[in-house]
Amino acid sequence: MKRILLITIAGLLLAGCATPIGQWKKSDLYWNEKIITARYDEAYARLLDGFRKDDDYAWEGTLYAEKKTGHFDIYVRNVLNLGKSSVGLATIDIIQLEDGNTKVLIGCRNSRWADWCGKRWIKFAEGDYSSLDDPQPTQSDK
Repeated sequence: MKRILLITIAGLLLAGCATPIGQWKKSDLYWNEKIITARYDEAYARLLDGFRKDDDYAWEGTLYAEKKTGHFDIYVRNVLNLGKSSVGLATIDIIQLEDGNTKVLIGCRNSRWADWCGKRWIKFAEGDYSSLDDPQPTQSDK
């Protein structure tokens, strides 16, 4: 029992020492990018709706109307599944282009999850929530 408690405490301490999302470098992330046929605010609203339907992650989002951009930070849920932990998973930028389309950039911290998350969240931005039932990658998935 003491061993489990020590392992749990060590894990929490290590998680607390993780680099905060705001301090990540672009080169620290694995990127997915797609230009979609929607305005930035539509893409933001669709992502927001997708994250509300998908309770696997905690998130913080901001829409910047004056810049025609949006931003999300995605986190692991905390131990009690009541909100975000300090462990960041990904960052998403939504940028309105001059032609009326929107660029969606998804930077994921973990290479094993980058492709899965990138495709899933780009689908959210396009208004496609069918991936909500897709299984998450496991440790054995490469």
